Amino acid sequence: MTLSGGRLVRLEGWQFAGQDRVEGDSWRAFSTPPVTNRAPNPATPPLVEPRAVIPVGVEAVVDAPDSLQVHISTKGGDFSFALKDLMYGKPLRFLGGAALVERQPVGELLTTPEWEDDHVSVTVGR
Repeated sequence: MTLSGGRLVRLEGWQFAGQDRVEGDSWRAFSTPPVTNRAPNPATPPLVEPRAVIPVGVEAVVDAPDSLQVHISTKGGDFSFALKDLMYGKPLRFLGGAALVERQPVGELLTTPEWEDDHVSVTVGR
């Protein structure tokens, strides 16, 4: 991933498994079929063909003006887009539909695993 300006704040994997990883401003990930090694059990329904492929992706947070251009290079091809073209609810498709770019709200981690049972609350003062 190359940015024409601004800065990459965070790049994280989405549904990563196995050898998938993020390294700096690049990543390596593979869409794979689901694991099918089920133990025989009459209560478990049989698998239906064709089985879906589990998609993977990355989530990037950038601090940049809307005029920023993003360039993505993959083994399947390259594509570019401007941040101003990303609208909520209107994903951009590239590489014949194999790549999808979607604007999302930025989430922030509020707790760590040892405190994940805490319930977040919001208060308003007057």
